Amino acid sequence: MTSRLAAHYRQQHAELSAIIQHIDTLLAAPEARTAAARVRADVEALARKLNAHLNQQDEGLYPRLLYHDDTQVRDTARHMCREMGAVRKDFDRFVAAWASVPLMTVRFPTFAADARSVTGRLSAHLEEEGKTLPPLVEKAGL
Repeated sequence: MTSRLAAHYRQQHAELSAIIQHIDTLLAAPEARTAAARVRADVEALARKLNAHLNQQDEGLYPRLLYHDDTQVRDTARHMCREMGAVRKDFDRFVAAWASVPLMTVRFPTFAADARSVTGRLSAHLEEEGKTLPPLVEKAGL
């Protein structure tokens, strides 16, 4: 991956990971149930950054990888898109299901378990993407 493109995606991953880590920290705090509004604000910030990140990939990076001459580049890109599609669908469901701070507060154990599950899947995908995309883009000559 060109250093500029690599730096850009690394920065986005770092920002997304920092928000996820902050959500996890808030959920683990003894006063977590009373911090539902702060958690919701972080979830909204995560949704905005994640959507921007995915839109950039969908509009710029993946079309070039998915139509590359190299079969391995195409197959790996297709796998990454499919994986992210499932993670994104789960994340979008989560954001919609827990849009109400009062609901988050009343059903806090269920909300917290769902949040940990969704952010864990997202973190794992971001980690895999961080390992897979740079060599893939380099191989594709982008």
